[in-house]
Amino acid sequence: MHARGCPLDVVVARDNATRATVDVIDVGLSDHLLLRWAVPLVRPRPVYTTVTRRSWRQLDADVIRSRLSASTLCRPEAWPEFDVDGQMQLYNDEITAVLDCPIPVCIVRSCRRPSDPWFDDEYREAKRHTRRLECAARRTSDTDAAATASALWITQRHVYRDLLHCKFEAFWTAKVDAKRSSPTQLWRSVDTLLAADASRRHTTSERWNSIGTSR
Repeated sequence: MHARGCPLDVVVARDNATRATVDVIDVGLSDHLLLRWAVPLVRPRPVYTTVTRRSWRQLDADVIRSRLSASTLCRPEAWPEFDVDGQMQLYNDEITAVLDCPIPVCIVRSCRRPSDPWFDDEYREAKRHTRRLECAARRTSDTDAAATASALWITQRHVYRDLLHCKFEAFWTAKVDAKRSSPTQLWRSVDTLLAADASRRHTTSERWNSIGTSR
């Protein structure tokens, strides 16, 4: 707001939101006044899921092959005593027993987080590759190998961030182009995405500016 009374800024809120109390403050630095208001920000409660899985990365093919060879599945003389249902149950029981020792079943509790709409298969694979290189860099004890692994991880991290920026910009550019003829639908789409996105991330002004200047 200007010192001479001309409004320069407007505080806009949703119809179902609590009306904000706006304070007009003269900070004494210029002829522009400062607007201050409170915004209730409530973070949604995290949603946790429980899954049962095995650590397949620790699978040793030689150990599994040895245990499988010693099981009833590799002794045909024991099969006739089972009917069809019994053979199916035998198969399930023996495979489970073979796997339970080297890679037992574990219960993992994880927090479900919504994904960005531009998070596609290419982005997902790049993220996994970056994490694999990070784990390799952190677990390597040899000095020379650790330096090489760290360099690969840092390079891939830059690639991953560049891909993230490209996906972000391509998504919003396509969204703007598709709804350019209807500003109402465009702002409705933007409002829906930002409302769903506000609980987990903040869109930086640099990204918005990069999209605006590229148009």
